[in-house]
Amino acid sequence: MKLNIEYTANPNIIKFVSTNTLIEGSAEFTKESQNIPFPIFNKILTFPFVNKILITANFVAIEKLDFVQWSAISAELQEILEDELPTQLSLKIQKIPVSIYAEMTPNPNVMKFVANTMLHDGIIEVKSVGKSNEVPLAKELYNFPFVKEIFITENYISITKNNQDKWEDHIMEMREFIWNYLTNAKPIISDHYKAEHSEQTMGLMQSSKTSTETEKEILKILEEYVKPAVANDGGNIDLIEFDEDTKTAKMLLQGACSGCPSSTLTLKNGIETMLHQMLPGKVASVIAVNG
Repeated sequence: MKLNIEYTANPNIIKFVSTNTLIEGSAEFTKESQNIPFPIFNKILTFPFVNKILITANFVAIEKLDFVQWSAISAELQEILEDELPTQLSLKIQKIPVSIYAEMTPNPNVMKFVANTMLHDGIIEVKSVGKSNEVPLAKELYNFPFVKEIFITENYISITKNNQDKWEDHIMEMREFIWNYLTNAKPIISDHYKAEHSEQTMGLMQSSKTSTETEKEILKILEEYVKPAVANDGGNIDLIEFDEDTKTAKMLLQGACSGCPSSTLTLKNGIETMLHQMLPGKVASVIAVNG
């Protein structure tokens, strides 16, 4: 078996990707997991730098801890997986019960619902019921009248409510709905789903535009220092463009970050300051565009 290494938006997670389907469904394992059906994963989880393993579709994703670099360990992990995984793929994964918990975000109108399984390897942002036809999960979530916007990525869903309702009145029913939906293995997106972006809200990583050297440096800083923290808060940030003349970086805010007052403050006082320090003389200001 040959596996290719793919890096992800999270600098602590890489994927080992096969050209063939490995399993149907998905399963996630940590050092605390019991009765792991793949002996190879028990072996990998004994490494002190490995935090979590996900197997789904045609790839295995491994999450490491901060104290080690992928350059020091990825080749060893790749060799172990290529040597031992093929003999274990015939084993059936025991069905792992779905669990969902809710997390508050810095945006008072947004609640983050976290699952113990991968939902989507990418970003899904649905801004209205009219845009939900190819996202069955979002379409059903819009049956709740207080739901305004939906953001799905990796293992969580960030839901934006309207200004009138209070989250404490809806957390339990929303958590139960999502649990039932995932437990019944209903689809997240349709086979025909294609993310819609306008030129105004398409980040450079989602567009076909060739990045300049300064844009590449900004993207690298976002990937390493900003995006993991933003994802923890239920959102995403991406670089739309950089104006070389004014030295202005235009940033796309999505999920819990979109429309959040504290996100604007973080953008100016945190990210702008970071870019000033790490790219001296190259970036003058940062402005936000809500997704």
